[in-house]
Amino acid sequence: MSFAETISTDLIDVSVSETFEIQALASQWMQLENSVKPAYFLSWGWIQTWLKLLPDTIRPRILSAKYKGEIVGLALLVKNTQSRKTFLIPSKTLLVHETGDLDYDLLTIECNDFLVKQECRAEITAACLQHLREQFADWDEILISAVDSDSPLTDPELTRRFKLDLKTRKALPSWYVNLEEIRRTGKSYLDSLSSNTRYQIRRAVRECEKLGELRFSTATSKEEALDYLSRLSEWHRIYWNSKGHSGCFENTFFLKFHQTLIQDRFSHGEIQLVCLRLGTHDLGYLYNFVKYGCVYFYQSGFNYELNRKLKPGFITHYRTIDHNMEQGMSLYNFLASNDRYKRSLSTDKDELLWVSLQKHRLKFRIENMLDDFLENCKGMLRRGRNIYRRS
Repeated sequence: MSFAETISTDLIDVSVSETFEIQALASQWMQLENSVKPAYFLSWGWIQTWLKLLPDTIRPRILSAKYKGEIVGLALLVKNTQSRKTFLIPSKTLLVHETGDLDYDLLTIECNDFLVKQECRAEITAACLQHLREQFADWDEILISAVDSDSPLTDPELTRRFKLDLKTRKALPSWYVNLEEIRRTGKSYLDSLSSNTRYQIRRAVRECEKLGELRFSTATSKEEALDYLSRLSEWHRIYWNSKGHSGCFENTFFLKFHQTLIQDRFSHGEIQLVCLRLGTHDLGYLYNFVKYGCVYFYQSGFNYELNRKLKPGFITHYRTIDHNMEQGMSLYNFLASNDRYKRSLSTDKDELLWVSLQKHRLKFRIENMLDDFLENCKGMLRRGRNIYRRS
């Protein structure tokens, strides 16, 4: 990635403030958001709810960038010295729109980044990193979860420029359905999928219809949306408890966040709660976000007690994608996952990265060497198992 000469990085004024007035931030964020049109996780609806519900012990700092007096970049940073440790030595971290505490980060932000003007995003990001490197120096690494692979924050040329080591901690595909492209070709959503996926969907629909009528609906009020969320969370809990795990809705902060988000943002058209019923039985629920023509699948609850051959996940997503196709949406995003069913139901994919921008520290060099060693050991074990199986 090369740095365009649109504006000079030196003319971008960056600051980090430990205090801010929420109404002023709301105005700045929404104005910038309307220009950038980011994913839902960087919308004011999500950010406002996060700020509203964080405990007083967690105090995000506001990173802001201005060019000729205009806000061109914003981000919320949380300092945490406990979120990451190397050989029991704490690492001072700056987290972008997260806290470093799993109880709060269970929200699982995706499509994360600095919120910056897109036409000069590299320059603005560079100015922000320069300020953090030179003027706000009390940190060892910056952690960014689920950032798009084309973000300047994942560009090694940029990180080297500020003497930072870029480490990718995790990478996952982000599967999506390009509804706009399907509409352009004149095909139906079903016809855009592989023959095997089409067969599975049609067979599952036939099996369902043997037991009763399939009825699709979306919540039309925030009260109905909250009721759907309650039912979804119960099916979600049943599924994960059957696997010996607790579901995310059993986390108090997680549940409160989404109840508040629905109460505050449903009237803005940002929340989509879907119900698919089979006769008198629940078959599936989906909880999606809607913003700028894009639909983001976030959580689900499926009834596997009737018959797993009914494929409630397949059918509920299929009907929901068809519905959003009819509503004129441009994209249905499954977000980050290696799940096979998401790949089967998608037409395209991006990649999301979990990265660390690390200062040159001995503990990081030792850790990275250890990571490489362990990865080589795992590779040797895999090769050994394969040789044993072939013999």
